[in-house]
Amino acid sequence: MPQVRLGFWRLALALTAICAIPIALYAPFFNEPFMRDEGFYAAVAQIIKHGGIPYRDAFDNKPPLIFTWYYISFFFFGEHIWAPRLVAALLSSATTLLVYFQARFMYSQRGALVAMAAFALTTGLAMFETNANVEYFMLLPTVASLLCFTLGIKRGGIGWFFLAGILSGITVMTKETVIFAFGLYFLYLFWQGFREERWAALRNRTFILRCVAMAAGFVLALFVVFLPFLLTGTAKDFFDAVFVYTFLYVGAGQGWLFKVKTMFTSPFMLIYATGPLAIFAAFGIWSFWKKKDTSTGALIAAWFVAGDLGIIAAGRFFAHYYVLLFPAMALLVPAGLIYARDNWKSRRLKVFAWSMIGVSLLTPLGISSAIYFHADAGDRHEQKYFQIQRAQWETESQDFSQWILARTQPSDKIYNLGFQNEVYFYTKLQSPTRFLFDYPFQLDHSFEAKALADLKADPPKFVFGSELDLPPQIRGEGYYPYTIYDWMTENYDYVGKIYYAYVWRVKGSTMAHAGVQGPV
Repeated sequence: MPQVRLGFWRLALALTAICAIPIALYAPFFNEPFMRDEGFYAAVAQIIKHGGIPYRDAFDNKPPLIFTWYYISFFFFGEHIWAPRLVAALLSSATTLLVYFQARFMYSQRGALVAMAAFALTTGLAMFETNANVEYFMLLPTVASLLCFTLGIKRGGIGWFFLAGILSGITVMTKETVIFAFGLYFLYLFWQGFREERWAALRNRTFILRCVAMAAGFVLALFVVFLPFLLTGTAKDFFDAVFVYTFLYVGAGQGWLFKVKTMFTSPFMLIYATGPLAIFAAFGIWSFWKKKDTSTGALIAAWFVAGDLGIIAAGRFFAHYYVLLFPAMALLVPAGLIYARDNWKSRRLKVFAWSMIGVSLLTPLGISSAIYFHADAGDRHEQKYFQIQRAQWETESQDFSQWILARTQPSDKIYNLGFQNEVYFYTKLQSPTRFLFDYPFQLDHSFEAKALADLKADPPKFVFGSELDLPPQIRGEGYYPYTIYDWMTENYDYVGKIYYAYVWRVKGSTMAHAGVQGPV
């Protein structure tokens, strides 16, 4: 690319403008209804605010820092839907700036601005569920760890590797799948040494110190996160949820044959969903491969693969999982553009190639436009999760929560026999059991018995679930928490279908409260 450099103030203006893009693209989704994952994180943050502890009082396999992010957002901005979305947008904006700094180790100033802009625009790919899910809180520490690692390679100094380890630990304690990227750093250091010293690299003092520094930073971050659970006597709850239950969760995902197939098909999905971003990223990888580049370009290409392996290992392929690949893809785009400039020589080839690039833009642009052009936040939510039934239920959850609030007191408990956790947040009512939703019962049937004991000890006023949470038509056809359902039907009266929810009320309680009257 031509060496065109902006002066300090023009560069600062350009950086500021590009960093504002993620916030602007996030803004239409600030007041979108919570999807089920967000609803759970918000509910746990409320529990923390009232003195509860994750895992002991709210069970899930997610590491604790995602709950911390939600707690921080509510602490500074109040318990609003838009609070965690605003924080996620600000983190994405900061990540955009880090992408520029990382790209400066690879490209000219102009090339780095291209990479930065490419990443900023990925926020507008709404089909990847632009919201406050875990991946959007992982972007900043993930890219920051890469930048620190790169600084350590380029400039030396053990401190950079120590920081890379700390930031990697923070990211893993937000979601474990990024562990592959952390492992890549050790492999990259070894490969650099192996090229010069072969196996003697393992005895190289610099190599050992760098690895020890990263490992120490990583362990320190994990220890700091673990310490509150150790001090409160909830270490076992933490371990059982974050490690044991996660192992069960991953094992219940897709089989290895499907995972291997997805490894080869996911690039085509990314081309379909992101168009030019994936195409030029692929050209970037190819250009580094052809040049046998073993510097930062090879690191970014391998970093992309490590991110993809994290998604595949989890065995679940929700759209928002792929958000973690966007920084690597954006960093590869300038190399792809350079490759196209240097290799697409003939006029006919240029016209054909750029026409195909333009065609590839139609799908992401069309899908995202269909989401953004809805005037109502609820409609945008339902369009984002097109043909997914729960999206409509999530849109109705706020009205359903008002129906619940009109018939309860602040001291009453409710229970969701399903996965509509956002109702806990909207109503600010608690569950009598730490199992706020019923999916864990499928992976460990002993959880069902524990939840039932909690429900018997402190019966909630209302129990509710969607049509997906009703028992199968033929009893015994697949797993279902029948012991809880049977207890509920014996001790509760069926109220009816309120919005999307099938609702039961504990026998002997009253419905009389003035307030919202939902459809039955």
